[in-house]
Amino acid sequence: MRPGAVGPGPALAFDGGGTEYAVWGQFPLGGASTGTVEVTVRPPGGAFSAPRSLGPIDTPLAGGPPQMVADAAGDALVVWQAKDTAGKFWDPGVYQPAGGDFGAPQTLSPAHPVPLDLARSPRSSGG
Repeated sequence: MRPGAVGPGPALAFDGGGTEYAVWGQFPLGGASTGTVEVTVRPPGGAFSAPRSLGPIDTPLAGGPPQMVADAAGDALVVWQAKDTAGKFWDPGVYQPAGGDFGAPQTLSPAHPVPLDLARSPRSSGG
């Protein structure tokens, strides 16, 4: 967590090569309604990278904090929920291919009327 911020998390994931990922939602102190999804990566035997912002996140986090999965090949995916102005939820995500970098947020699901429990994903390897 960066200084002067609050938020839920982190969710942790590990890939098959031993790389560790931590992802969390972060909001400025003072009750701001929009924050960012942050990630840090630690290669085997190394130190965690500086936190990197993956995209905006809304509060309240109706679907829970951001979640992350990683596979044996080293691919990683971060997902979270956002709420549009009509009160519908949608699910942005950011993908990192093995050996690559996290891309821009993409919409992973159409708008839906209730939040999904992202932590109950059957493929989750995170905390």
